[in-house]
Amino acid sequence: MVLALLFKFYFTNQYRSQIPDIAEYHNLLTPARNQLDDALKKAQRNPSAENLGRLGMISHSCANYEQAAQCYELAIRRKKSEWLWYYYLGYLSMEMGESNAVIENFNRVIERNPNIYHAWFYIGESYRNLRMNDAAERSFVKITDTQNSHVASEATTRKDQFPLDVYAKFQLSRIYFETGRLDLAEETLNEIVQSFRMFGPAYRLLSSIYSTNGDMLLSKRYEERANDQLVYSPPVDTLVDRLVLLSRSEFFLLKMIDEAQRNMHSEWALRLVNNAIQYIPDNKYVISKALKIFMWTELDEKAIALTDQHLSYFQEDFTELYNVGILFFRNSLYRQTIDYFALALDIKPEDIDIQEKLAISYWSVGEKQRSYEVINELLENNPNNPEVLAGIANILYYNFKDTEKASGYLPGLLKAAPSNPMVQKLSAGIAEKNGDFQKAIALYESSIRGNPEDITTIRFLGTSLTNHEMWGKSIRHYKEALEYHPNDPYFLERLGTLLIGCPDTSLRDIYEGKDYLERAFLHMSTTPSTLVYAGRGLAFAYANLGDKYNANKIIMETIGIAQGANFSQSYQNELKDLYDAIQIIED
Repeated sequence: MVLALLFKFYFTNQYRSQIPDIAEYHNLLTPARNQLDDALKKAQRNPSAENLGRLGMISHSCANYEQAAQCYELAIRRKKSEWLWYYYLGYLSMEMGESNAVIENFNRVIERNPNIYHAWFYIGESYRNLRMNDAAERSFVKITDTQNSHVASEATTRKDQFPLDVYAKFQLSRIYFETGRLDLAEETLNEIVQSFRMFGPAYRLLSSIYSTNGDMLLSKRYEERANDQLVYSPPVDTLVDRLVLLSRSEFFLLKMIDEAQRNMHSEWALRLVNNAIQYIPDNKYVISKALKIFMWTELDEKAIALTDQHLSYFQEDFTELYNVGILFFRNSLYRQTIDYFALALDIKPEDIDIQEKLAISYWSVGEKQRSYEVINELLENNPNNPEVLAGIANILYYNFKDTEKASGYLPGLLKAAPSNPMVQKLSAGIAEKNGDFQKAIALYESSIRGNPEDITTIRFLGTSLTNHEMWGKSIRHYKEALEYHPNDPYFLERLGTLLIGCPDTSLRDIYEGKDYLERAFLHMSTTPSTLVYAGRGLAFAYANLGDKYNANKIIMETIGIAQGANFSQSYQNELKDLYDAIQIIED
């Protein structure tokens, strides 16, 4: 008995003595350090594989990679039959760019559990990085040959938009392309986009294939489709998510929040932001990131609740004040815009853009006198600058609806800068108000030629052409707009809607219109209103082509979106009428 106890003491003390020293963690914030201290004490009391591995995970989530690797290796030695610590060690090696170590560690995972398909995926990626294409193919085929691509953990933290075998097929396509098997690459990519039309990387690689084959028209078409979607978002790994949720590290959490936003995982970004606020509530960079994520996810009240704290941290940082102020401005939160731009203007009092937006913001919250004070100050400081005067006149006309004052500037502007796009835009608006539609259209067109990046003018002209039933010109207008803005979902929807339902039936093209509407409907940045209008048109197009299955699928999804976006009941009823009409189509 005594010998057994002595052996156990010696055995556990051997592991205890090899636990990394946390003295090197002096740079951590208090929440992360306290978390690490607790895990360290637990591992020292009982250096089990689980406690050593958890200490590794917490070190990993603090971006202390060397110490994390030591802890994972101790956990592996403690319990060699367990695959989990090999998995985290392999992922850490991947973060460090050590492809050989990635392959070695994830091979240990699949030796113990061959159904961990993310391990096969990471092995395939690492072989590909080493240009060992045959070995990479075998790893990816292991995933594509299975009926189910299992995630690493059943306790999922979030769901991926695509199954793992889609990512594996894409990686196979890349290998086929790089090794000259273009037909096989094209076939595999088309399999992906047939079922998963939002997988942007497949369109981009198809574009490269068609370019290589000399079909530049098709290449451009697929490149545009690719740009509607994300460049590439790696597969969701729920085991790595568990690691991220442990983090109390400012550096690591902010990095993961940025990654979630870049990959359009809005709910995951929110969860990480809420974690960060809970554990690091007084960190200025966490507050900055949280405010921006709340704005991105349209949680305006939560963003507004952070403004006092945020302003106290960044009241002398012009770039941060401007960037947050413009977010509030774009979301029509003008009271908050004023708070930020007033401070930004104190730092750069000559900034014309800020003064113009401040004037609009004061007007929008009912402080009209203050708004005119800002305008008058702009005029006093820039009496002979036609660009500034044109900007002020446009604000007076389009924002303040003060036609009389705006018109008063027009003669002088036409004399000083007749070809200025903003002057032409103002002239067009006034001509349209006076009933001279032909003149207005010509001026809008001139303004757009001078500044094709001005989306507002493009919209004004499009609306005017449609209102006056100039259908052919409307279609040409939106096609020209898409030459400069090929991935704008609003323009895609407008053009698609015209092509499928133009009152002049000779101008209709259901197939072409369907393609534009599908792009708008699937676009990663489509607003709810554009989504609903595109969905209605797309369902109508499918119905007219006799595709009842897809028409039903799209209209049901569109009805749900319209309800969630609080569309009027009359419009929702129109959608339901379309649904009823689709049911009459023969299967």
